[in-house]
Amino acid sequence: AVYSGEADVTNDYFAYSIRSGLYGFDGTIVRATNNTLLGNAFGGNVADRDAAISLGSGGPQVIRNNNVVSNMFGMQCDSCVAVWDHNNVWGNTTNHAGDASADPSGVSFDPLFVSVSQGNLRLSPVSPLIDAGSTVGAPDHDWDGLARPSGLGVDIGADEWTLTDYTLVI
Repeated sequence: AVYSGEADVTNDYFAYSIRSGLYGFDGTIVRATNNTLLGNAFGGNVADRDAAISLGSGGPQVIRNNNVVSNMFGMQCDSCVAVWDHNNVWGNTTNHAGDASADPSGVSFDPLFVSVSQGNLRLSPVSPLIDAGSTVGAPDHDWDGLARPSGLGVDIGADEWTLTDYTLVI
């Protein structure tokens, strides 16, 4: 949670939090870029603004290249001033709540993780999120410290898919 001031939240995983994954209180400025949020806010409620990404009044917020999947509420905003850019918001009980709405550059796809049951939330080689993000404000590395972008563009989420010696392509 961001209680006051400003915060840059980049290349992080927020999974299975009972309440919000990423919460910005009123008056804060949150810049969330290339994060993956899965299974959050199922113990929360609308009155408390619980969501995978929940923003109070204030801004300007920047929410870019995030993978928001299978949460109670995906994105939630109460009178916030936000730039929503190149996010994947898919399979949440409610994708957008409060004043949050889908952004024109956003997508809504199954991210095709490697294995949710084994806790591997990296993108599989056939994920539609590969090269689908924005280069604007994107970090130059991913969760694992690998270079970003590794292909034709930035991937959406915390992990940049990379062809390695351990990847078998048939």
